[in-house]
Amino acid sequence: MSAPLKRRTVIYIVRVWAEYLSEPPPHWCGVIEMVGSEHKIHFSQLDEIADFIRIQTNIQINVEDKQ
Repeated sequence: MSAPLKRRTVIYIVRVWAEYLSEPPPHWCGVIEMVGSEHKIHFSQLDEIADFIRIQTNIQINVEDKQ
């Protein structure tokens, strides 16, 4: 019989703001951090949010698999 799946919740704080440098449309940027760790990045493209979450989630899965 296989072991039951473990549930892991990871919380991120995302701050996004628009910078109207010299003309519209705005330039979106912000910061994302993983709660409970020191991992934080500043981003200048919204795609970087998903990249950060994907990388951090894979790191968490790999750490838990080794325990």
